[in-house]
Amino acid sequence: MSKILIVDDEKIIRNLLSKRLSEEGYRIEIAENGKEAFKKIKESRPDLIILDLSMPVMNGFEFLRVIEKEEDFSKIPVIALSNSGEKIEIEKISEMGVDDYIIKTEFSLRKIINKVISKIEDSKK
Repeated sequence: MSKILIVDDEKIIRNLLSKRLSEEGYRIEIAENGKEAFKKIKESRPDLIILDLSMPVMNGFEFLRVIEKEEDFSKIPVIALSNSGEKIEIEKISEMGVDDYIIKTEFSLRKIINKVISKIEDSKK
């Protein structure tokens, strides 16, 4: 059973994703910010990270900079969530190793489920 770490400061997003992905059979870990997420990946390496880019304490960009320096964690697939969708932001996170990107205004549980399934299957190849 694959484990997914959901990192988002919005409780409703965490709860929606957690509930729906659990129903799909995934084990779920939750973090409210990048600092908490980094602690959790050190304790128990997830198979995939769903990462909000805009959070307090340690935002998604800071979190990505930290994990890209860690060989054990830099290969974990990441799906970023953002309010923005600006081309420069998408280019920046792509350079930082993000595998996929979802704009929160276009948020769809089905879209996220499909991306999660695809990324986890790809990572097992």
